[in-house]
Amino acid sequence: MTQAPDSFLANHDGAWIMPDATDLETVCAIVRQCPSGALTYDRLDGKAEQAPPVRWIAVACS
Repeated sequence: MTQAPDSFLANHDGAWIMPDATDLETVCAIVRQCPSGALTYDRLDGKAEQAPPVRWIAVACS
């Protein structure tokens, strides 16, 4: 993730996500933008979370 290279380590063996290396709101925004939905988080600070965007896939067969 080029938006937070200190938190998302590319080409790294072992743990590759270090969320404490970047401010919380930036990490949350990056996770919400994950195109596959593979990255998720749970807020433990009591703040309300906005709903993630709906992802649609259309398959056309001929």
